[in-house]
Amino acid sequence: MSSDGKQFEDQLAAFFHCYGCYVEKNLHFREGGDEFLEIDLMITDYPPDSAPRIFIAEAKSGKWGFHDIFKIRGWMDFIDTETHGGFFIVDNSRTRDVDSINKKVYPVINIRVIEKDKLNNVLQEEFKRESCCNEIDLAFWRYSHLLERRLLRRLNTWKKSTPDSQCYPLLEQYYQKIHDDVFFTDNVVDRLLKLYGAFELNPYISAKCGNEYSNRDPAAFNEDITRLPEQIYKKTYYDCEFTPIQISTFIEHKARLMILKSAVDYILYGRYGLLKKIESRKFSISIKGFKLDFDTWEWVPLNFRNALKEISDDEYLHRYPIFWQWFLWIFGGFIIESAKDLEFELLSEKTGIPVDEIPRALEVYELLFPLKGGGSWFLRVPGYGSGNILLLKLFSVPFMGLGVLYRLYNYFEDMEKWDVNFYLQLRKKLGLSISESNELRKWMRLTLHVLKH
Repeated sequence: MSSDGKQFEDQLAAFFHCYGCYVEKNLHFREGGDEFLEIDLMITDYPPDSAPRIFIAEAKSGKWGFHDIFKIRGWMDFIDTETHGGFFIVDNSRTRDVDSINKKVYPVINIRVIEKDKLNNVLQEEFKRESCCNEIDLAFWRYSHLLERRLLRRLNTWKKSTPDSQCYPLLEQYYQKIHDDVFFTDNVVDRLLKLYGAFELNPYISAKCGNEYSNRDPAAFNEDITRLPEQIYKKTYYDCEFTPIQISTFIEHKARLMILKSAVDYILYGRYGLLKKIESRKFSISIKGFKLDFDTWEWVPLNFRNALKEISDDEYLHRYPIFWQWFLWIFGGFIIESAKDLEFELLSEKTGIPVDEIPRALEVYELLFPLKGGGSWFLRVPGYGSGNILLLKLFSVPFMGLGVLYRLYNYFEDMEKWDVNFYLQLRKKLGLSISESNELRKWMRLTLHVLKH
């Protein structure tokens, strides 16, 4: 697809984010190494008093016709996921009478043709709420999706230029499993098993990629290593260089986000009686005359099952997937504690979770993904035990830098008029030390570099 087409998809994805939906982009169905279809957007709506609703959207910036509309219907029938409808969103009507088309098509195949300039009105009607966004939010969601494409493009380039690498092909396969494969799995238990299975196939993948990269030796990937080598850690997080760790940590946190979403889906489908979506499969095997019964739910990790019990009655459970999608890919996975009132107010405005409930929303990550040996997923920057920037461990610096830029455009007016006094104003308003503001600047520089190249 042309860059204009991708930009149009990004723009439409931003609209759905701003209407409080969970959005997944560019989902591919593959069989035997061949790609059969690509879905532009899959949208999950989390109403406060009913089960999640799934929609498919196709973006069309160029020529279009009835065959494009019926193609979406074919996808909806083919994929193993129950959908509540489809959106066919066009850049312009191309002189077609869209209202007349909808009267004929929508009642029959549940797909609505929408002109881009009327999308706001349609989404307000469909989701029964207003957009939570301004132009800044729409722009930054476009940047966030562009950043993801830039990371994946760099991964593909490195894979082609270093054919002996073990890291790059495995990272690409890991991304495809947690991004594409699980989407085409409607049963939540089976989806969880695929997600945890992908993790088990790639344990400590960032550490292993770091070891291969540091040693410039593909064989180093297979060494028994569970922590990032110090040299690559410093390059990635102190010097903010673009290393493979920027990509691997993005993929690992994306996998956790998919598990978190599946946890919420499991609870909500059970709460509202959609039991088929969460039923586990039972089977038996015989070994030397003994019959053993198995239930696939028992294969889901115990810490996950325990966490479900702990969060199942949370009032804002249905907003957790949206909260974490915003927190990771727009807010950059960190909180500036000295400006916590500003931070939580903005997070609340964008995610629909009240300020007082945000600590609980953050705690969910700790409950679902307890670290071996204990401890928190959050560290203080700069340095453990000091600093007042609370940052998710081993996160991708380009997204951290995007979070810095997002705050600057929200917390400061006239961002186009930077001068020598700007960083002094930044430190004063947000309560940052010189070293802390320097860290933010390093993150931001890397983000701007990745977006431009």
